[in-house]
Amino acid sequence: MVSIYSLAVAMLLQVILATPSLSTSNETAFSDSAVLLQPRKQLAKRMSHDVHASYTECAICLDDKGEATCKWNGCPHQFHVDCIDTWRNGGDQRHTKCPICQHVDPVLHERYMQRQRSLQQRIEFENRSRSRSERGSSLGTQCPYCNSSTMELRSTTYGHRLHCARCNRMRPR
Repeated sequence: MVSIYSLAVAMLLQVILATPSLSTSNETAFSDSAVLLQPRKQLAKRMSHDVHASYTECAICLDDKGEATCKWNGCPHQFHVDCIDTWRNGGDQRHTKCPICQHVDPVLHERYMQRQRSLQQRIEFENRSRSRSERGSSLGTQCPYCNSSTMELRSTTYGHRLHCARCNRMRPR
């Protein structure tokens, strides 16, 4: 009985670790697209995963790859062109890595780092040049929730984000 329990826990952990997570900022980007399956369908497919299926299925949507596939830069993994384009355009640091082996695409990583540096420079300039009450007004960094212009740069797991000092909410991407 203990071994069945251990096997079930191991399978559940494997599914959890293998399932790509979506941050709330990216859920809307995928919601209009048919790229990702519904979580229940995706879980069912992962639970019945065949060893040879990885050669014929796209690791993102779990449908057959077919002929229109695209390789990740620097590793042999292949995906549907639409799936991998959506993944690459995800915007955060996680999307600079292959969804399977986490190999970093140097081009995407550099693009991401440039965006982060640009945002950081913009905020630092704004913080130096304006008083706290004016901060953010000229660069369009007004809080979309409370209309405050007291936006500050905060470090998050996925890079730097604008944070409102007044309502304590992060600005959406």
